[in-house]
Order: sequence, then C-alpha cells, then structure tokens
Amino acid sequence: MPVICCAETLEEAWKTALSVDFGLQSSASQVDAARRGLKSAKAGRLPTVDISSTYVGLTNKPRFDVAKGLGLDTDDLPATIPDVFGGGAPISTRNLGEYSLGDRLTGQVQVAATLPLYTGGTLTGTIKAAGSGLDSYRWQRLRVAHDLKLAVARAYINVLRAQQATMISKEEVRTLAAHVHDVADLHQQGYVPRNDLLAVQVSQAQAQERRMQIDNALELARSAYNRLMQRPFEHTVQLAELPPPQTPQAMAAYIDQALVQRPELKALTSQAQALRHTARAIRGGLLPQVALVGGYMRLDMEAMERQGFGYGGVAADWRIFDFGATRNRAGAASAASDSLRHQMEDAKSLITLQVRQAWLDLNESLQRIEVTEQALRSADEDLRVTRDRYRNGYGTNTEVLDAETRRTAAYVNHNNAIYDAQYNEVRLRHASGAL
Repeated sequence: MPVICCAETLEEAWKTALSVDFGLQSSASQVDAARRGLKSAKAGRLPTVDISSTYVGLTNKPRFDVAKGLGLDTDDLPATIPDVFGGGAPISTRNLGEYSLGDRLTGQVQVAATLPLYTGGTLTGTIKAAGSGLDSYRWQRLRVAHDLKLAVARAYINVLRAQQATMISKEEVRTLAAHVHDVADLHQQGYVPRNDLLAVQVSQAQAQERRMQIDNALELARSAYNRLMQRPFEHTVQLAELPPPQTPQAMAAYIDQALVQRPELKALTSQAQALRHTARAIRGGLLPQVALVGGYMRLDMEAMERQGFGYGGVAADWRIFDFGATRNRAGAASAASDSLRHQMEDAKSLITLQVRQAWLDLNESLQRIEVTEQALRSADEDLRVTRDRYRNGYGTNTEVLDAETRRTAAYVNHNNAIYDAQYNEVRLRHASGAL
C-alpha cells in the first residue's frame, strides 16, 4: 500500500476534495452552460446574417404574355401597329406573343442581415434573466462546495475519532491482560477462587471482541474518507490532529451572518430575479418589434436584365392579439418568482434553526469536555485504588471489572466530546455560511 510521508491537514483535504469531486464538477459545468447562455442572450443585440438558397423544378417554364401584360387584345388589333416611338417601322402583332422568363429548373440565393432596433424590452429582459440565472448557478456551486467541505470534515473527524477509539480499546485490552495476570497469580496461590479468573478472562475476551469491531470501524472510516478524496479505498490515511475548538461568539452574530452569506438564500434571490426579468421579456412581445433589414438577392431568371439586386429597409411586427397567451406566460413567470420569495422566507427560518442547533451543540460538547476531563482523573484513580484493594484482599474481582468498565467509558466519552466539539465547530461555520 502507498504510504504518505506527512500527515494530511483538514485544509489540504478540502483542497483535494474540491479538485476531484464529481458533484462539484457537474455544478461547474452548469455554471459554464449558464455563462454561455448569457453570451447568447447578449448576442441578440447584434446583427444576424443569414444565407438562404433554393433550387426548385417547375412543372412548366415560366412565360410572359406580352399582349396581356400590355392590356391589349390581339384579335382587335391590325396586322401592324404604327411605331409611336418614332422608330419608323410598324410593330407586328405577331411579335406580341409569349416569352420565356427562364428554365423549368430555377434557383434563388439570398444574403440577409437583420439588426434589432426596438423589441419592447424583450432583449433587455432576456439578458438580465440570463445574468441572474448565471448568478444563481454560481451560488449553487458555492453551496455544493460548502456541503462537500462539511462532508469531508465529518469523514476526517470520524477517522480521528476511530483512531483514538482504537487506542482506548488497546489500553483496555492491556489493562485487562495485566489484571488477568494478577488474578491468575492470586488463584495459583489459593487467595482467590477460580470463578474470579474465569470472570476476568471473559471480560478480556469481550474487550478483544470490541477491539476487533473498533478496528473494523476505523477501516470503514478510512474508506469513506478515501472515497471523498477519489483515492483507492485501501490508501493509507494519515491525518493531522485538529486544534482545540474555541468558545463561540453570541448566537445572534452567527444568525445575522448566515442570513447574509448563506449561498442558498443568494441562489433563491437570483432565481426570483431571473423569473421577474423573464416576465418582463415576455411582456415585451406585446409591443412592436422593429428591425433594420438589408441584403442581396439573386434570381436565376434569364429574362431579367439584372438577376441580382440589393435591398434595405425597416421591418416591423406587432402581434396585437393572441387570446392572452403572452400575458398568461408572463403571469406564470411572475407567479413562479413570488413562489421563490416565499421559499426564501421558509429557508431563512430553517437556516436560523440550523445555526441555533449547531451553536447549542458546540456549547454542549465544550461543557462535556470539561466534565469528562474530571471523570478521567477520577476513573484512573478509581481503577488504581480498586486493583490495590483487590491485590491486598480487601476488594472483589467484580469491583475491579466495574472500575475498568467505568474507566473505559470515561475515556470513550471524553474522546467523543472532543471530536463532537470539533465537528460542531465546523457545522457552525457551515451553518453561518463561513465555511
């Protein structure tokens, strides 16, 4: 198995997890998609150029009837018509026939440019909605990062907790082994009954069983930590101890900070703004849409003197009635925005509760540390005195085993109090948006 030369700190663990987590990478892709959507919305203000081409086959050749085009009835005309333009030669009515305008197969090519001049606020609303949407995804990415750091801290502290529990279990097995040795000597000398030896051997076996379970829990804790680091499950885990937790400030300070900094609230605010801008963009469709147009067109018709020509002008479009479809779409977006504002109020209440719970849990665990430290000293002294009394024939084996149980429980409680306080400190930072 690979070996790490130095203990990994929590800050280093956060840095590693943030660089490899798939959920965070997915959130980053959503931010990139929203950024591209904003660029696309802004591009709507710029001219668009389209090239179109058609090539069709007609059932008949397109022809032009000259007489009909001039409004003349050839049956009522003489054989020749005097030349009224001063050319000197009469025009034959036989020349007033049909002329081909082109072939049955004909094509058209067009290049057109369009520049929006007035959209009733549709473009502006769309751009602002895309910008607010981008902000929302950015805040959501920060929320994912905060949640990931909290998960890493929990796994990190669980490893430290399990490692210390292993040491406590080893100490329990060691002290019980020493007591088994003492009881065996006393039994061999005839000072204690065989029942004492059997009882302490049972306690020793139970302690060894607990140690196996604790060792297994340690391996599971390390595997869970390695998963967050995207490392092989069997990778060696060597972690640095965390500094002692500090007494927190007043609860109100953390609540005020959370209501300003929590990314969930900022994301909901941005989503509500995006929907409001979307509603405005939709309502803009009820106003005239004006654009500057221009381009070049070429028609494949051989009868035309010039087959290609340019054009330019102003185009306007105004949908004056659509049975309320546009207004209802805008109203739906506004209603969705109102819904998010209500959700935000509920989120504020939940965040306040989270801060309050983390603050109370941290203070409780800090008080437990003080109490369990006193219990440790008492438990050590209790076990020492009880074993001396037993060796001198003043106590019972049951008293020694009970004292050992109390001592182990005191160390377990102290260990849990320390790591509960460290985790609750991280929880409070997470709840207040400062992680």
